[in-house]
Amino acid sequence: MFPTLFEIGPFTVQSLWTTVIIGLLVGTMMLLKNAKHARMDVNFILEHSTSLLIGTVSISRLTFFLANWGFFGPLSLKTFLQQVFFFWEPGLSFWGATLGFTLVFIYHCKREKENPLEWLEIAIIPLFTAMFIGNFGQLLDGQGYGKDTILPWGITFESTTVKYTVPIHPTQIYSMIIIATIVLTRKKICAKWEFLKQDHHWAIFAISSYSLARFLLEFLRGDDTLQIGMIRLGHVISLIIFVPTAYILYKKAKEA
Repeated sequence: MFPTLFEIGPFTVQSLWTTVIIGLLVGTMMLLKNAKHARMDVNFILEHSTSLLIGTVSISRLTFFLANWGFFGPLSLKTFLQQVFFFWEPGLSFWGATLGFTLVFIYHCKREKENPLEWLEIAIIPLFTAMFIGNFGQLLDGQGYGKDTILPWGITFESTTVKYTVPIHPTQIYSMIIIATIVLTRKKICAKWEFLKQDHHWAIFAISSYSLARFLLEFLRGDDTLQIGMIRLGHVISLIIFVPTAYILYKKAKEA
C-alpha cells in the first residue's frame, strides 16, 4: 500500500505514525467533549495526557518487540533499547497500546480516587474511533496483515514487510468493520438487553464483544508473532480480556 506518505530530504512521513497521531488527537478531543457533557473533571485527562501518551506508545512498542524479537536478530541490551525507545520506527502492538493506556489510567484513577468505570463509559467510543483510524494506518503500512485467500476481496501488498505476494485477507478492514458494527448497533443492543444501559454495562459489553471478535480474527492473521501451534499471542490476550468481561455480563444478565 502506502507505508510512506512523502519524503522531504532525509525526513520521512510514515502513514502509520500519521494515522496514529490523528487517531490520538481525534480520540482525545472526543473524550474531552464527552467529559464536559457528563460534567466530569476534564483536567483529570489534560493533567495526565503526557504520561498516558508515553505509557501507551512505550508499552505498545515493547509488546511488539517481544512478540517479534526474532525479526530483530540476536537479542541484546542494545537491540532491546533501540527497538523499544526508537518509537518512530514501524511496528506497534494494539494490545500493548491498550495495556499501556489502561495501566497508566487506572494508576491515576486510584491515586486521585476517580471511578474508572465512569471514565470507561465516556472513553469507549473515542477509544474505538482512535483504533479505527489506527487500523486504517495499519492497512496503508502493511502491518497486522492476514493469510492468503481466494476470496474476491483479497488484497495484495507490494511491501518487504509482508511475506505474501498473493492476495491476502484484509484483516485491518475486518477490524474496522468490527469496531463500526459494535458502535453503530449500540442503541439496538441496549434496547434488546436493557440491563446494558445501567452502571456502564454497555462499555463492558463492547470490550467483551471486541475481544471475542479479535480472538476469531487472529485465525486469519498471517504476520509473525509468538505462537504455539495455531495459538497466537493475540489469542491469549483476547481470552484474558473476554473471559472476565463475559462473566460480569453473565452475572448482570441473570440479576436483571
